[in-house]
Amino acid sequence: MFKQAVDQPAPDLLVGGKDSVILTRLNSDGSEILYRVSPESHDNPGFSKIMRMPLYGGASKLVLQDEAIGNFQCAHAPSSLCVLSQSLPSALRFVIFDPVSGAKTELTRTEGPAGYKYNWSLSPDGSTIAAAVWRSNQIEFLSTTKGPTKSLVVKGQGGISATGAEMLVNIDLRGEIRPMLEDVDKDVGWAIPSPHGHRVALWEASGSANAWSLQGF
Repeated sequence: MFKQAVDQPAPDLLVGGKDSVILTRLNSDGSEILYRVSPESHDNPGFSKIMRMPLYGGASKLVLQDEAIGNFQCAHAPSSLCVLSQSLPSALRFVIFDPVSGAKTELTRTEGPAGYKYNWSLSPDGSTIAAAVWRSNQIEFLSTTKGPTKSLVVKGQGGISATGAEMLVNIDLRGEIRPMLEDVDKDVGWAIPSPHGHRVALWEASGSANAWSLQGF
């Protein structure tokens, strides 16, 4: 796991070694990094760990360990809400957790097959979870305060352009989309806004592969 400022030419290593770090988030006040470690072969099958460490480096500490943990996020201060999801065979389960003690309380769940196909994000104020089935044009807004669930149908083809390329888009609460980025050669995804909302950090596929022909094996 690395830390890198926007104007920093090279990243700083925060966590190295044999642990497989597969997801990182800031806590609500930005003082600590939470990260998920995938299970090792000698651990309980399917049980991941959520760890925490100071933003500027230091010793990591275990927050919690549980099965089928997918995404997790914390709201921005003054809210201190942190939520994780568990991809169960017939539902996506949302759980509130304490980022220090690891105490958990079930919040809600979306029923249906293959919960792992959902993608979701927590609103900055912690009041709402926006959840959508992968490549669906409908977004569900789940209240974290026992309010009603609302649905939004995204107009058009969502994040797919007329040329068939994937796009990064901005969606308003009427379902209207505004294209922000299109790359015909690479997939884009995992767009995460900065805390002040002025920038978006996004994942873009990269890399190469070679094919080999073997004879006489």
